[in-house]
Order: sequence, then C-alpha cells, then structure tokens
Amino acid sequence: MPGSSTSHEETCPDDDYDTLDHIYTRNLLETYDVLKSWRKLLDNHSRTADTKMILTEADADFATYYKSGSNVPFNFMFILELNNKSSATDFKHLIDGWMNNIPDDPAYVANWVVGNHDNHRAASRFGEKRADQLSMLATVLPGVSVIYNGDEIGMVNRNFTYAETVDPVGCIAGPNSNYKTLNLAAQKAAAVSHYKVFKSLSRLKRKPVIEQGSLQTVLVTEKILGVIRRHGASVVALMVNFADTPVIVDARTWMNIPEQLIIYASSVHSELLAGSNVDTTCISMPGSTSVVFTTADLVQ
Repeated sequence: MPGSSTSHEETCPDDDYDTLDHIYTRNLLETYDVLKSWRKLLDNHSRTADTKMILTEADADFATYYKSGSNVPFNFMFILELNNKSSATDFKHLIDGWMNNIPDDPAYVANWVVGNHDNHRAASRFGEKRADQLSMLATVLPGVSVIYNGDEIGMVNRNFTYAETVDPVGCIAGPNSNYKTLNLAAQKAAAVSHYKVFKSLSRLKRKPVIEQGSLQTVLVTEKILGVIRRHGASVVALMVNFADTPVIVDARTWMNIPEQLIIYASSVHSELLAGSNVDTTCISMPGSTSVVFTTADLVQ
C-alpha cells in the first residue's frame, strides 16, 4: 500500500493526523461519484415529496461538491481562514472570492458557517464584544446561515482538563461556570441580548431583500466593512467596525445608500437602540461593533 506524504505542517506534533497529506483516503474521485448517486436518489424521491437538500462537510474544493450534487458544501472561511486579527479587507476578499466562484446555477446556494463542534466558539475566537458580528454577516449575506447551538446567545469556551475530555457521553465535564448568568432565560428577560439580536436577524433573513436581493461589499474605510443588499425599494446595510475605537463615517457616499435609515439590529455592547433613525451621512460606529441598518418598510 502506498503511504501518504508529509503535509509540511510544521506546527503539528509528529503523531498528529495533519502531519500527513492524506491523498489516498480523502476527497477521492469515488467520493463525488457516491454523492452524485445520492443526489439522483433524492431527486427521484422529491418528485412525489418535498425537495431534499444535501449538506456536506469537507475541507475540499467546494465547486466540485456543488457540481456533484451538494446544495450546501459547508463554507468554513469564518472558522478556518478568518480570526480576530483579520481586517475588513481580509473579510471582503474572502467573501467576494466565495461568491465569485460559486457555479452559475440557482441550485447552488452560498452558505456561511459561524461555528461547529470541532472549533472554539465564535465569541471566544473573535472576542465577546464581537459575538454578534458573524451572525450578522451570515444573515445579511446571501444563502444559508449555519449557527452552532449556543453561539446565538454568545456562549464562550470553558477550559477542560484532559480527564474531562475522556467522556464520550458528556457526563463528566458539566456546564460552564457562567451558566447562571449567560443563559437563554436571562437573555429572554433582558431588554437587549444576543438572543434578541439573533431573533431579529432570523426575521430579517426571511425578507425578499435577503432571499433575492443584490449583493455589494464595500470597504467604507480601512477599518469598516460594508455589506449592502437591495431589492426594489428595500435596502439592508450592514457595517462592521474592525477597530477597537469609534469611527465616524459618511456611509451615504461610500455605500450609496439612502440618507435616512433605521437601526434594525446592533451588537449588544454597542449601546445603539434598534428602531432609531440614523443620518447615514454621519454615522458614529462604536469600536468593535456591527450594525444592521434598513429602510423603514423592513421594520414594519
């Protein structure tokens, strides 16, 4: 049997899986053949039932997975390629790259994975002040949002001992010590919370402007990323401040958006109130915050 070659991943221990490039056991052509057969099976079944989706999890060429029958080959860029040191330019570059490389077919849907069971929580990866940032991006961008359970309330990592990891059924570790204050019941009762931000984003996700609208990404400044969706008279504008300090911007000019918009949702730590009217020619963005602005028709 031929052996796998080394991956040249210098940071891995010698016995780590990623020290080898598993060219004989991963992403084989046979994998795509199996996926095509599943797609055919589900399409045949869908003739007399609801359409069936295939979601695939593989760190591989997503275009090939699309063309082999996966509706949603998971996009892990928010986890694997971006972190709390990434800039507005980094985010724009990767988002544009993904959208530009999706095969030109309505059956292929973009997707944005915020977190999963294999990686640190979003609030721990990007910082608690930026806990809402990825959920906002995943909502406003076209396609499917994949949010790992707990990220919608801003849950963070907790430290584990090795003994706690030897726990296949999850009975040893127990909850995070902060569970008495960081929990769903508390966030339902609070006037402002990650949960309430997430609920409002979920409502926005169902609007035609998100389902069908055009997409534009803009570097408003070196530190601020803008994402604009348009559909008829409806406009959604997301601004993400990557700076730790406040920034004042003329979003009207740089994003070509209406002069008057309404704050639809904002990061919990922003102290900005949903429902407030905003003059987009002079917006003060608090440090490390994300804000979704919309036209009035989307708030009703």
